[in-house]
Amino acid sequence: MKFEFQPEVYYERDMVDGDKIVEHKVPLENHQAIIESVDVGFPDSGSGKIEACLARNFFRYTYGRWEDTTIDGCALEDARKTLANGGTIADLAAAAVKTAQFKRRTFQ
Repeated sequence: MKFEFQPEVYYERDMVDGDKIVEHKVPLENHQAIIESVDVGFPDSGSGKIEACLARNFFRYTYGRWEDTTIDGCALEDARKTLANGGTIADLAAAAVKTAQFKRRTFQ
């Protein structure tokens, strides 16, 4: 993830009367943007917990019901594997709309 900052001012501080601090804004001109990279990671990366959680919540949202692991276990595992192998939510959605379960779902 990258963040881009455009510096516009810097602050100068002066001591007045020995104990008061006065701050002045000094405008900056013609400075390039500062781009900082940040590595966003999770402490349990590689454990599969994140993919399993996302797969479970995707299932609940897509099918409009709680999962039953005896019936839906294979679908959940397939979704988890897809995510673990670099798949995206779009990949999960593309696979879900082709299933008979998705076509038969009902709304209350």
